[in-house]
Amino acid sequence: YARVESIGIRSTKLRVVATNTLVIAPNSLMASKDIENISKGTKEMVLFHLNFENQLLASEQALVQQIIQSITHENFGVDPGSTFVEVSLSKENEFQSGTCFQVSLFMLVPDKYGMLLHRQTIESIHNLIIKELEQYNFNCEIEDQSLYLDSPIPL
Repeated sequence: YARVESIGIRSTKLRVVATNTLVIAPNSLMASKDIENISKGTKEMVLFHLNFENQLLASEQALVQQIIQSITHENFGVDPGSTFVEVSLSKENEFQSGTCFQVSLFMLVPDKYGMLLHRQTIESIHNLIIKELEQYNFNCEIEDQSLYLDSPIPL
């Protein structure tokens, strides 16, 4: 994800947004790549919860966090540096408490049609997380309602 600073005869100068570094790419490379202009796009914040019946140990919590991070980073459209996982205890009643993971991430959305596609991507991310956790014998539920907040992308 970068901002085009200048286009020359032989190369294009790009400013990488996350690190603010300058990249000079040959135009032959730029012509051979799929490039998406998202200057009129938005970013969509997605927030969902994973609820576990039992209280997880610290090592189990770290494994769950690692699974969430790896699955979200593998999916196109998810801003890789934006996935945050917060762990807390959920108290269902006075005698039993479980573990709750709040996951927030940003997806880059070029237009309204892309937003529908990205919501399907979130559903597939949910399914991948559940399948991966089942391999480690974790039983959890993802809350049905994800929160989607739209905001323009600052360039």
